[in-house]
Amino acid sequence: MKRAATLAIALAIVACGGKSAPPPQPTEEETPVTGFAWSPPCRVPVLEHNLAHGGNRFVWAYLVNVDSRGDGNLVVDLVDIDLREVNGHDATRPEDADRASLMERMLEAFPAMIVDREGAYLESEGFDEILERLIAVSPNPSVQRMIRETPAMHTPFRRQFGELWQAWVGHWIDWSIEPGADATIVETIPGPDGEAVPYRVVRSHLGVENGYARLRVVETHRGDAIKTMMLPVLVGLADQVADPAGFVELLKSFDVDGQVEISFEVETELATLRPRRGVLDKRMEFGFLGNSTNERSTREFTFDWERAIGCGE
Repeated sequence: MKRAATLAIALAIVACGGKSAPPPQPTEEETPVTGFAWSPPCRVPVLEHNLAHGGNRFVWAYLVNVDSRGDGNLVVDLVDIDLREVNGHDATRPEDADRASLMERMLEAFPAMIVDREGAYLESEGFDEILERLIAVSPNPSVQRMIRETPAMHTPFRRQFGELWQAWVGHWIDWSIEPGADATIVETIPGPDGEAVPYRVVRSHLGVENGYARLRVVETHRGDAIKTMMLPVLVGLADQVADPAGFVELLKSFDVDGQVEISFEVETELATLRPRRGVLDKRMEFGFLGNSTNERSTREFTFDWERAIGCGE
């Protein structure tokens, strides 16, 4: 079962109690300074609608659980995971129990996220152990070596493991863009050879509705940035070379046409960074080595703060 859960993580590179008091409300005229009101222990019910690659649709229910760590940071994981629907069909029926249980355990295998007291994402918990499990399921010694010895290979996994928190909280910390405005910047990620690979980021404030700010961050990756994101898939080319340096040179030798767009959107209370709704949308349209990819996945999250447990209240 651990092997199945590990493979599920790899393919992804490719879920009662007291009520919270209403927090201060932002207005159209003023963008408040952001805060982070998820004081541990904190459990928030979430309903997720997931359109996966290939067109399959899932509905998940789970609790986002926030606890303190001994180092002063916070650990965030998904607990009480329940698969509700698959492609519009009830997944809670007794005859579907085995399949639902398998899928729930796969989601449970997703690593916990470590964030600081201000809500900034730091890393995933146990990343090195997860990496070793991914290496262990590969039968190709060349692939195993490339994963271990190519640091840029780890970047897509680290980004993937933190995307949920970035969609919910991380991208909105210290938000300074006023309603109706946007800003475009260039950020970088480490490339296959350690070089800085640029990609475009557009941050937009879409306005305020009933006290909730609608915010969006869109990343656009092209060329070498796509290669970096797709390294866990491209590592299959490792059997054509003898060492990591040769693998890097092989990656540099081919072109990638098209783009990958990752959109993070939220409706949140800026004074607390408690979202009521979030969306993580990925669109991949590119071609390389005679192959083409045209896929989309969307995860939509609805938070029920009325049923949250703890969280400083």
